[in-house]
Amino acid sequence: MKGLKGIAVVGALILALFFLASCIQIAQPEETPEEGAEEAEAAAEDESETTEEEAAAEEGAEEAPAEEPAEAADEAAEESAEEGPPATGEVEFVLPPGLEDSYPKDLPRKVVKEGDLVDFPNLAASDPDGDAISYTFSEPLDANGEWQTAVGDVGVYKAMITAGDGRVEVSQDIVIIVLPRNRAPEITLASTDIMAKENEELCVDFTVSDPEGDEVSTRYKGFLTSKCITPGFGTAGDHDASIIASDGELENELRLTISVAKTNRAPSITALEPIEVNEGDTIQVVPAFNDPDNDPVVITYSDPLDDNGEWETSFGDAGGYEAHITVDDGEFTDSAVVKITVKEVNRPPAIKLIDPDLEVDEGEQVCIAYDVSDSDDDEVEVTFSGWMDAQCKVAGYADQGTYNVIVAASDGKDTSEAVVTVIVNDVNRPPTFDPASFT
Repeated sequence: MKGLKGIAVVGALILALFFLASCIQIAQPEETPEEGAEEAEAAAEDESETTEEEAAAEEGAEEAPAEEPAEAADEAAEESAEEGPPATGEVEFVLPPGLEDSYPKDLPRKVVKEGDLVDFPNLAASDPDGDAISYTFSEPLDANGEWQTAVGDVGVYKAMITAGDGRVEVSQDIVIIVLPRNRAPEITLASTDIMAKENEELCVDFTVSDPEGDEVSTRYKGFLTSKCITPGFGTAGDHDASIIASDGELENELRLTISVAKTNRAPSITALEPIEVNEGDTIQVVPAFNDPDNDPVVITYSDPLDDNGEWETSFGDAGGYEAHITVDDGEFTDSAVVKITVKEVNRPPAIKLIDPDLEVDEGEQVCIAYDVSDSDDDEVEVTFSGWMDAQCKVAGYADQGTYNVIVAASDGKDTSEAVVTVIVNDVNRPPTFDPASFT
């Protein structure tokens, strides 16, 4: 009975091993129809041999001593290895160059991608005696039968999973294949803070690469519409932009800040029309100008204009002048010249009467005294009209009365007048005899 029990334990462990392998959800290499037929025939022969051996073992159980548990476990492991890996669901994959023939094809395999967690969530076994089964794992698996792969772990790895009930252990070698995972393209740029100036070409110097060597396309977003742009006037300030690289599956977006500095533009002044005034007039020049950046502008004027662009002309200012008007935004200037013509204005002579009221007696001479001047130094002609037609006159004995005399001074262009009042007093004369009275 002891021998029968040992054989039963070995058989149970063999069944547990088969069950263990079937619970590792891993992919098998593809088989051709010929290979599948050969394996099916070999499996049938192995099953026939196993049945005969079990029958012989039962007939000679009382005569033959039972094998030691450890030896039985080794034989079971050898038989399991000879039978090959159990059939599982097929997973299509392509190994990187150089790894196609780098692992034994007869072992169960687990296929993941770098960065994936390698685990065996369906790993389970049963013990016919109801014994608790524990599992141990070899590297790269941890004590829990897991391995968190990382980028760069591409390759083929061999591991061993062992199941035991505390007395007997069975082990299974497996292959873990870590395939490369597609990674987004990489964008290399010295700095994501980019300086630019208005109206100057900006070219963003960057490179793109793909870890897997895939073809990469690039596009732009935001303020950056292509690799090279020319920010226009009025775009000064900070702007968001992006460079996007794509391998057709994954994208990488690099966000940028483009700081555009202002480019100052010179103000411009509109040409000024000539100015023509008379002496004594006031001139005020109001220039028309433009600053494309709307900068504050300072306007300066040259002589004969004052700081406000004004000039109050005087007599004697007749002539031609040029005044320069300049607009300045603090960096650039623009100037214009305005031509000013002041026309001479004639000033009439001035008459000053010494005595505007004269009084004489009949028979006396009356003379009008006066001063005359001309601001333009023109030659002045003085004339008299009214009771007198000259500067002096002898009042006749019949001139008793009050008279006005007009004194006019003319420079040939303009005339000034003054009025003199002359009073002629009556003078009594004694009677006289006619010369013929005594003949």
